[in-house]
Amino acid sequence: MTRWGVVGCGWVAREFFVPALRAAGHELSAACDPDAGRARALGPSGPAGPDLGELLRACEAVYVATPNHAHHDTVLACAAASRDVLCEKPMALSLAAAREMVEACRIAGVRYATAHNQRHHPAHRRLRNLVRAGTLGQVTQARVLYACTAPAWWNDADWHFDPERAGGGAVADLAPHGIDLIGWLCDTLPERAVALPQRAVLHEHPVEDGGVLAVAYDGELIASVQVAYHHAETLPRRVLELIGTDGMARATDTMGQDAGGRLELFQARDGQRRAVSFDETLDPFAAQIDAFLAGQAADDERDLAVIAVLEPVLDALRDAGALV
Repeated sequence: MTRWGVVGCGWVAREFFVPALRAAGHELSAACDPDAGRARALGPSGPAGPDLGELLRACEAVYVATPNHAHHDTVLACAAASRDVLCEKPMALSLAAAREMVEACRIAGVRYATAHNQRHHPAHRRLRNLVRAGTLGQVTQARVLYACTAPAWWNDADWHFDPERAGGGAVADLAPHGIDLIGWLCDTLPERAVALPQRAVLHEHPVEDGGVLAVAYDGELIASVQVAYHHAETLPRRVLELIGTDGMARATDTMGQDAGGRLELFQARDGQRRAVSFDETLDPFAAQIDAFLAGQAADDERDLAVIAVLEPVLDALRDAGALV
């Protein structure tokens, strides 16, 4: 059992991370949030409130789920207190800040990992093994649709719609999932990206509510990553496709916070389709916690590469007036 602290007690921590933590037999020993009521609502065994120092004294590992702009300082504080730290994506809003986070944890001798939970979904683990086995041949293209409907409680005060705290809108929030996952599945790193932002529905907010990114990876792989905050929850909205010289894979409803979904393979020689089995009950958050504690979740080079391609995209959107 590991004693965990949670910094940032929003819906992902409340609905997904903390239940997975407890199901795995670990203790939530402290919770930290500017809203003390939200911290207490997680039910930690120890301190609950806005004091980060109290949390760090009460735990061995920390899950950081603050607004994006606060990741850097929170991770540095965890490193200074010699606490292992799992930080939500995007790990930082600039490459310089991301590098400082990695270096601080290295110097302190503590574990750091970015919470790219998509890497730990059993369908994606199975797909990665199929890619490595050459089942698809050379993977040349990939497509991701990762979209949602912005919930009603994301009002004007919510940080997701604040460009200073979030770094952007749908692109900053959702695109890191696709950028990272495609590279991880195909054992490659993103090298550059360009984006077309969209403000189609949520005009009252100063951020983009959708966008399409073209991403180039080292080697000969290119990808499109489409994201949105205005996509009906009742429609297919989380789809991943890998296209290779010998076949194609399609994963549906595997990207996200939940277990389950569907994985299919299409053979290039005859177009035949077959379902691929995987553990449909394994919680990606539980798998991520296990991997982190086993020292198998850290991938500094990949984490930094995602921020390296994301930062100029967000800068370009800001310069173009998409975020103001």
